[in-house]
Amino acid sequence: GLEAEPLGGAGDYLREPYFQGGVWRYAAVHVGGLEALAEAVRRTVRGFGDAANEAQLHRVARVAGLAHGARLFVTDAACRVEAPGAGEEEVALSLAARETVETACLEAMALADRALGTRSFLTGHPVDLLRRDLGFFLGRLTLMASFGGSAGPFASLVLLTRDAPAVGISELAGSGGVLVLAPR
Repeated sequence: GLEAEPLGGAGDYLREPYFQGGVWRYAAVHVGGLEALAEAVRRTVRGFGDAANEAQLHRVARVAGLAHGARLFVTDAACRVEAPGAGEEEVALSLAARETVETACLEAMALADRALGTRSFLTGHPVDLLRRDLGFFLGRLTLMASFGGSAGPFASLVLLTRDAPAVGISELAGSGGVLVLAPR
């Protein structure tokens, strides 16, 4: 059989600053998607050669700036939350980083569509695939929060695979229990 050892003590998972403060990890994944989107937009516009217009180039620059700024914000939040003595201010910074990254991703997806026009919607185009995946993963936190989780903005954890429906796990406020939410 399997042998296992407990990691930490009872309640460690919910202890701050690591529970809500740890949301920087979600944001880091989203930043990775944002950076991939920025690179795909850049490559596509670069492929236009001399046909690329000033508005497209401006949008490429804006998407790159959003990705860079998001990375800096998440890196700062991660360093502060994981430092010894982290507290409420660091948790707030991590939550703000996640919100900022989500806003940057949504803006970048819109800019990508505007920079590339209908090309960004072609089935199989790298920008189409990245935009859809990023939009899907960003929407999971919002969707699960709409089920009524009341333990704060990031109490929902969503487990996803490409072939399975989303399953959300939300802490029940005050009870220490777990509620499993699945679509019907």
